Amino acid sequence: MARPEGPLIPDFILTDRELQQAAILDLKLPKPKVIRRQRNRDRFADAVMEARTQLLRYRDWFREESNRVALAERVGMEIYEPHLIAIIGRASEFQDEFDASASGRQPDIEVVTYDDIVTYARRRRVVIEGGAEGL
Repeated sequence: MARPEGPLIPDFILTDRELQQAAILDLKLPKPKVIRRQRNRDRFADAVMEARTQLLRYRDWFREESNRVALAERVGMEIYEPHLIAIIGRASEFQDEFDASASGRQPDIEVVTYDDIVTYARRRRVVIEGGAEGL
């Protein structure tokens, strides 16, 4: 297996020390296509597969005990088998719920679109009355 040139630098490592869980989050652009449509064979587009390859490389790095121990000193916990998430593309590409649940076809990573993030943020938004307007 070819080794990468230079250090691996994930966009984000999200940790929950209380639950001893972690996720590696990789941000890609919102423009790339998420689904490649072919006659009778819709699948993830190349940009998603590249993100998957990158995330799996990060996962493999965490499988080395010496790497986990060295990083544990910096993040306050040892990370093993982190959840892998790629944020990429737009939800408008999906034709139906089957398309939208496409990440189930790649069980080793979760694919989230930028529209998913906006929807989540709108649901979580809290307006505090009598204080700052439109937080």
